[in-house]
Amino acid sequence: QVLSGHSRRGFFGRRLDHAARDPAAFAALAAERDGHFAGFVLARIEEGEFGATRPEAALDAIGVDLVPVARQGVGRLLLDHLAVDLRGRGIGELATQVDWTNHRLIAFFSRNGFFLAPRIVLERGASEPMPSDAWQVDDTEAREAEESPEAPLVRVRSMTRGDLAALV
Repeated sequence: QVLSGHSRRGFFGRRLDHAARDPAAFAALAAERDGHFAGFVLARIEEGEFGATRPEAALDAIGVDLVPVARQGVGRLLLDHLAVDLRGRGIGELATQVDWTNHRLIAFFSRNGFFLAPRIVLERGASEPMPSDAWQVDDTEAREAEESPEAPLVRVRSMTRGDLAALV
């Protein structure tokens, strides 16, 4: 809460519950100093993301108790232990995202071996649908078919296990 300005109790509670139910899906490590919680790191294990053929890890969150341990290497120690844990699972890559204006966090990641990835992270607001005039359709034939009164109705629904064969 100190760094973000708001409580993330719900997020962390769900992550820890999920990690307890499915330990293979997460790496969750805590650092202690003199028997007191000094920091944590949470990473999600991903398989097949963006066409990857091997499992990868995504760093969800890292934090240290800034008052007693700032600049004492707890964050680096957590990342080093996370790397050992991931190597033991056959995972060779750890990725994360950071707000590019958060210079302190970018510097921390840079000092700890992170570098710019070849991926571009894109965002889109989800509060309202895109206006139809914003769609760019290059295929005139497809556009005419979509606007035709004989065009089949497209229905959107939640995916089910039965969709797996078509999806793959």
